[in-house]
Amino acid sequence: SIIVSITASYVALDLASHVAAPQRSPAEKHRWLAAGAISMGSGIWSMHFIGMLGWRLPIPVSFDIPITLLSLAIAVAASWVALHAAGRDALNTPRLLSGALLLGAGIATMHYTGMSAMKMQPPIRYEPALFSLSIAIAIAASMWALQSAFTLRMDTILSAFRKKAASAIVMGSAIYGMHYTGMSAAIVAPNSICTVNPQNINITWLAGSLGGFSLLFLMATLLISAFD
Repeated sequence: SIIVSITASYVALDLASHVAAPQRSPAEKHRWLAAGAISMGSGIWSMHFIGMLGWRLPIPVSFDIPITLLSLAIAVAASWVALHAAGRDALNTPRLLSGALLLGAGIATMHYTGMSAMKMQPPIRYEPALFSLSIAIAIAASMWALQSAFTLRMDTILSAFRKKAASAIVMGSAIYGMHYTGMSAAIVAPNSICTVNPQNINITWLAGSLGGFSLLFLMATLLISAFD
């Protein structure tokens, strides 16, 4: 999950340059914006879902598919906001703050929507301090991400590799830091049950398959970006 998070962060930083490229037509920018949002959003969501699969409870647990897909849609929408902000001609303080709040709220909403897909009875409660800290981390990570993407957007994939890689490590660390802070805030009552019918799926294989597919998808996006 950590590897996927850092890789998704690097891809996001790289795709910001395509959205902001002055020589592109508006239609091309919109295509890169949509592709970037899907790639970045699915990467962040995959990191989150793999992390959730690593959460072990002493009862059978499964996930409600519509709610899980809703959390993916939220991640893509939040990524669209981030790349759109990074592609603007100027990123002043009000735009940075509003973009960070929207992106941070989107990441946090994705996480807690995904958690609700388990449909536990009684419902999962959250320790207030850790819950608040996870949201603060999401907003701080979003601010760092937007500032880095805007600063590095005019550098090519080769000339800015080290800078983008360093920023991706910090950005990815903050994203999974938010995730695991939110996971540690969860309080599951004794004798809780999951009301979603358990699926006969090996969790380890599911996490490995999802992680492998996510990394292949992100690598393919980077290759298309490099050739373009």
